[in-house]
Amino acid sequence: MKNFAIRRFNSNDSLEEVTHMLHRAFAPMAVLGANCLCVDQSPSTTRARMARGDCLVAVADRRIVGTLTLESCDPSSAVAHYRKPGVASLHQFAVDPVYQGAGVGRSMLKVATMWARMRQFGELALDTPVLALDVRSYYARQGFRRVGGMRVAGRCYDSVVMSKSISLEPRTHAGVVGRAAELATLARDAQDPAHRGLH
Repeated sequence: MKNFAIRRFNSNDSLEEVTHMLHRAFAPMAVLGANCLCVDQSPSTTRARMARGDCLVAVADRRIVGTLTLESCDPSSAVAHYRKPGVASLHQFAVDPVYQGAGVGRSMLKVATMWARMRQFGELALDTPVLALDVRSYYARQGFRRVGGMRVAGRCYDSVVMSKSISLEPRTHAGVVGRAAELATLARDAQDPAHRGLH
């Protein structure tokens, strides 16, 4: 298994590096005929999408090898499920092809689930092209189930919306978890072997 750590994207990180990694990871979607935004988006688009939520990255050998952006429920979303109270969503989720199968994606999803639980979200949702059968199967193994379908304007493919339920901490406990404590928890759990794909 490869060594990696998960943390928040910061101002010292390279948008170009993240964007090129997204291009590499989403290249199979282009082969399937799915013109996903991540296939060829610009660094400025990557930045704008990160700014909509909380961006996490996986780092190995001083390189960014994974990323995802988490968003709170969005009443203005074109996706009906993302408008529901209690539903957080994840976007721009990718792992560099060289690191796929090393536990990076699974670990990032565990940290994403903690992020959602700390904010008292009952579900974590995402969407992926209908044609991406391997990707859909991967999400199903991580506990996501199909809850609907959609087609984003400007895209030539249909997508499946998938969601997983999150067991919540008691609200009284969650209320005392401040931002500093949350960062410490994310950092600690990301370093734990169970969250690094090293077990």
